[in-house]
Amino acid sequence: MKIVLTGATGFIGKELCPKLKEKGNSLVVLTRDIHKAKKRLGDLVVAVEWDAKTLGDWVKYVDGSDAVINLTGESIGGESIIPVPSFALKIALGEMSDLLLKGQKVIPEKLLENGYKFLFPEIEAALNNILQKI
Repeated sequence: MKIVLTGATGFIGKELCPKLKEKGNSLVVLTRDIHKAKKRLGDLVVAVEWDAKTLGDWVKYVDGSDAVINLTGESIGGESIIPVPSFALKIALGEMSDLLLKGQKVIPEKLLENGYKFLFPEIEAALNNILQKI
């Protein structure tokens, strides 16, 4: 599968990317800092510059992708809006998932303002779809 990730250099992303790559997936990381992405994730990913505010060349990487995983958000411990199913965190992070179960929920307002439509607007449906494919 071709999977596009945002927030891949964060706490969850840097653990999830190697697991997705082990399953044979092709990974594209949309990032504000390509050097940071390459330093943290190495050759596991193709890093593409992205700011979440403007449309740019990054759009072509999303088109035709099998999945988009949005892991962007505020620091851990912030107020949440979108629930992340605990089973998904346990699969991805094992024992470390306990640190996140009271974690964050984010509404991607800039993407919605620019007319982006999510194939799976609810996180649980999106994760179930991904887990069925890997």
